Amino acid sequence: MQNADERQKMIAAWRRQEDYGSLLSVLQRKEPALYAGLPLFPAAMLAAALYGDLPQQMLVLCANEEEAVALADNLRPLLGEQVQLFPVLELMPFEVYAHNIELVAARMRVLSGLVRGERMLVVSCVNALSRRLPPPAVLRAHHLLLRAGDVVEPAQLARQLADMGYERVALTEIPGTFSQRGSIVDVFPITAQQPCRLEFFDDEIDSLRYFDAAEQRSGAAAEQLLLTPARELPVDDAARMRARQALQEEYRQTYDALRGTAKKELEKSYAPLLEY
Repeated sequence: MQNADERQKMIAAWRRQEDYGSLLSVLQRKEPALYAGLPLFPAAMLAAALYGDLPQQMLVLCANEEEAVALADNLRPLLGEQVQLFPVLELMPFEVYAHNIELVAARMRVLSGLVRGERMLVVSCVNALSRRLPPPAVLRAHHLLLRAGDVVEPAQLARQLADMGYERVALTEIPGTFSQRGSIVDVFPITAQQPCRLEFFDDEIDSLRYFDAAEQRSGAAAEQLLLTPARELPVDDAARMRARQALQEEYRQTYDALRGTAKKELEKSYAPLLEY
């Protein structure tokens, strides 16, 4: 296993390669570059060298998830937490995430960092990027930063958390959930290791404290709490209205094109959606 000095020498050696400069120039213009045929460890060294010479975020795309995981593992000793794996998630955005919470958290951690301009090297694969994602502006608008002294109604905060994809529960124990008991709102950020308790005095946040999810006991105070969306598809009232209008229009066009009993079958299929 190479030590830190040996790794840095190998990275420096890549920078002296004949084609390194042209490859770097392509990435500096923010254009995609293809580099194939490298074994895993040299590929990690090349990616680390390029990342060190670039001021922007960087994506390394692998053929499959197995290669992406292995490359990320080889990059972390070189770049630490700046390396983020964007994993594959098979579920559709509207399906239940409970049993894939770690994958959802990993993906949201990357997406949140990207839209906030955080410098990072993202490693992923084709399948992970095949899902459609909302525009960066939508994800950015659904971030929420809370501090002691902020004025916000607990009920309004609960509605906002629901719009951001957080599930309302009786007891906050797992990431992506929140609960409200009178003047106390507990929330477990999807990307965090522990939940946070917000205590209100009227409509003002009086304190923020982390707490133990198992014992529900308050712990250290938090200066602030950054909440990212809990899902890749946050939905607010405006989005719900657009979806309803699109559904009604699709229903009308389909209904007009059908004849006989097919119309009744369509009515049965669409009725629950239109009522919702």
